[in-house]
Amino acid sequence: MIKNELQLKSKIKENLEKYKNELEIKLINYNMDISRMEIPILDYNLTGKIAGKAYWKSNMIKLNINYLNSKYQDDMITETLYHEYGHLVNSYLLRTNNYPDKRYDSFFKSRVKPHGKEWKFLMNVMNMSDSVTHDYDKIEIEIENERMYNRITYVCLCNEWEETKSSHNKMRRGVKYFCQSCKSHLVLKNGAKFRKISI
Repeated sequence: MIKNELQLKSKIKENLEKYKNELEIKLINYNMDISRMEIPILDYNLTGKIAGKAYWKSNMIKLNINYLNSKYQDDMITETLYHEYGHLVNSYLLRTNNYPDKRYDSFFKSRVKPHGKEWKFLMNVMNMSDSVTHDYDKIEIEIENERMYNRITYVCLCNEWEETKSSHNKMRRGVKYFCQSCKSHLVLKNGAKFRKISI
């Protein structure tokens, strides 16, 4: 597993370029041309249960960083990456009338299923799984990648408190928060700045 973020992103980009080159060569046998298709933009800000998502209008693939930093990393940089790339290639072929089957005119383009026969064809050309969903364990990922929260330090007479941005903004507007133990109100600690902490 690659721990260094720059090395991981470099490996993902390398895999994507390799996929494009291999698929370009294989699609020539089917009279399909993706040589003018640009390498997609990669984004790593996807969160939640979704492992990856393709955006054909912006030619972008978003990947879930939590899954990338887990035991599922190898699957993410092969299966998930190619799954999403397949959506972009499928969209490109349909938009450029590159499918040999002429039934795909402008009327049908908007009605092609995301995981339909065209996308499955591309998966099969590359000997990749045409499975629609992943079976990654989200709960396990959240434990592995402990959530980080933005907090700022406030103090009372007896303790320090890590407050949220919402509480901080309320206190700046004059709302007073009081300590349950010493009954004094909380004040911003000298030099305190927001920082990421795990809770």
